[in-house]
Amino acid sequence: AIVRPVDRLMSATREGAQGNLETRIGFLGDDELGRLAVAFDAMTLRIREQVWLKTELAALLDDMQRVGNLKAMVQVLIQRLTPRVGGVVGVLYLANRDNGQLELQASYAFHGGRDLNARFTVGEGLVGQCALEKRRMLLSNVPDEAIHFVSALVEGKPRHLLVHPILFGDDLLGVVEIASFATFTDTHLALVSELSQSLGLALENQYRASRTEELLQETQAQSEEL
Repeated sequence: AIVRPVDRLMSATREGAQGNLETRIGFLGDDELGRLAVAFDAMTLRIREQVWLKTELAALLDDMQRVGNLKAMVQVLIQRLTPRVGGVVGVLYLANRDNGQLELQASYAFHGGRDLNARFTVGEGLVGQCALEKRRMLLSNVPDEAIHFVSALVEGKPRHLLVHPILFGDDLLGVVEIASFATFTDTHLALVSELSQSLGLALENQYRASRTEELLQETQAQSEEL
């Protein structure tokens, strides 16, 4: 009676070693073999999640690098990221360095543009509060009036909301907000977190390059005057 469970365990181990991360042993009982099977299945699940995370992150970063300007980059980001984490609606705000306000730059599948705030001040609404605290906010049972999703076939009100800051060091550069019908998994949250860090670096680099260009133009103009 012990041969079959052992064979299942050995077979799954061989498949896993050959790169088949979809293999699963399943329930073998409550004894030591059963606990070993549970540990094996949990291990392969974690590996699958890490592979998915790294693959999706690389694909999204590649998408971002293919576009040539800031507006296109953040639009590509929200369009690609939202469905990858199970979201049905997404928006992305960037901080205006002159007045400190968060201004809408890109959206995904949002219905009812007149109801979507074009800007927030720090501390105003969930977006502003996320900017103020500079930390992720995760909400369930979102009120009906908060957000609305409509497609050709489906209409509904997502119940789960993720609001995540975009930071460079301690500097706030923006906020991304994604709504979903289902709970965000830890892997989804990790993808948003890592991508937000990469976006923060990209935004800071673009800002510095733009600022350097402005200073060069000012210097050139002053030299011409002299």
